[in-house]
Amino acid sequence: MKKIILIAALIIAITSVGVLILWQNGSLNNLINKNDTSFAQAFLPQIKQIYYRQDILIPVSKFKTYKIQYSLAELTKDKLVTLAANKNLLPIGYEDIVLILPEDLEKNLQADKIALLTPDQVLPKYRTLQIDQQSFWQKNFQIQNYPLKKLIASYDATIITDEKPIVIFATGEIIPARAVDRLGFNKYNNFTYVYDFFKNDIASADIAIAQLENSLLGNPKPCSGCMAFIGDDQVANSLKEEGFDWVNTAGNHAGDAGQKAYGNTIKLFTDLGIQVTGTGKTEEEILKPAINEINGRRIGLISADDIANYYWNLSPNNTTYGTNYFSKSNNGALSVDTARVAKIATIKKDNNLDYLIVYMSWGIEYTNNSTKHQQELAHKLIDNGADLIIASHPHWVQSIEEYNGKMILYSMGNFIFDQTHTTETRQGYVTNLDFWKNELKNIEIIPQQSCGYHQTTNDLIPKYLNNEITLEEVYNTADKSGCVYWQPKKLKEDHPAYKQILDRIYQYTEL
Repeated sequence: MKKIILIAALIIAITSVGVLILWQNGSLNNLINKNDTSFAQAFLPQIKQIYYRQDILIPVSKFKTYKIQYSLAELTKDKLVTLAANKNLLPIGYEDIVLILPEDLEKNLQADKIALLTPDQVLPKYRTLQIDQQSFWQKNFQIQNYPLKKLIASYDATIITDEKPIVIFATGEIIPARAVDRLGFNKYNNFTYVYDFFKNDIASADIAIAQLENSLLGNPKPCSGCMAFIGDDQVANSLKEEGFDWVNTAGNHAGDAGQKAYGNTIKLFTDLGIQVTGTGKTEEEILKPAINEINGRRIGLISADDIANYYWNLSPNNTTYGTNYFSKSNNGALSVDTARVAKIATIKKDNNLDYLIVYMSWGIEYTNNSTKHQQELAHKLIDNGADLIIASHPHWVQSIEEYNGKMILYSMGNFIFDQTHTTETRQGYVTNLDFWKNELKNIEIIPQQSCGYHQTTNDLIPKYLNNEITLEEVYNTADKSGCVYWQPKKLKEDHPAYKQILDRIYQYTEL
């Protein structure tokens, strides 16, 4: 009996040593990489708890790229590289791809290589690629269906994390007035159909941000060709119904409807539980950030206008409403108001914000190149604590810049707008901003294009609202044959306008 026990103990000792050797060189993880943990549970010493995590690798390309959607079959080994530090994280079948040093990553991306990186290694100056329409940053990400993963085993419980990505959705300009109201909202008494291509993006985002060009006041009579914009109160309900959480009210037409409209707009959204930024009576009101706490992190938004200085809140006695601003205007010549910009740091500290976004209305209309003043103001905002700048107003898309590790989206262009008379004003983009551990990791650019009466006299809104045509049929209908007025289409990569929009963004983007 003692002999049998001795032999059994010897077998266990030899097996344990062998397993530990496998553990040390990473081979054990290859054995259990097919999600079969039974081997490890049977043979590893039972005196310690075994912990597991699914380590994933994310394919990224250089920022200025067009193709984002890939099938797994298209990710051939000759296209792939990864950092040498990721060697033991490579799933079965990818162990022999080229290993590179961190200092060689940029060179490889610019040479059109695709890098497999961990979430911690991804930077927003790269573009995350989707595999079979899956991205790690998406809210509906299903790890069990994701091919670039590896099961990692350890005695260390700290390898397990329940960290989830944070997704912020943001739009360019929305004008709830003029032809959008006259030939859409008011005419059909429907204020939500325009968002239908983006319902899932808005609903699934942790925070959804809308930029409202003008204030709301009652049920105004729609105007034709007017330049003083007044929106219907029902717009607030529609943004709530769609799932928007924050509304930037500091558009350059915020004061068109007069003093009463400022307070009315703020109250409408506040009563609905939507936070507004950028307008108010007092300094405290107009500089007050919208704040949400997600995954234990406090994220804030401040908004400002850089165009309509006659609406800026300059009242010394806080007797009138106005918009926030960060510039000085001398007969139209703009310069950075450094003292005011410096308040950013105080606001961020006083509100205990982990991440602060600034939404600007700025720039020269009808150009895709940012001005020197935009660039100077953006840099000063970041120097004083802003972590990300997003913007609109030029009615065209503009470049994207990295400054001191922070990103600046100089203009997303129009979103819901009646400027359908030119190609550039019909085209814009919305974005999903993907965060991981309090850091922006990915800027998903989603090109979109609207159409209206400038392209066709065949208004498809009645058929669409009566369910006679589907959203897919709307997408596949050429503009000249008809369209759902003011409804931006979420463009696929094979749509001709998709590349047009990216080209306009990339022209002055140096990434």
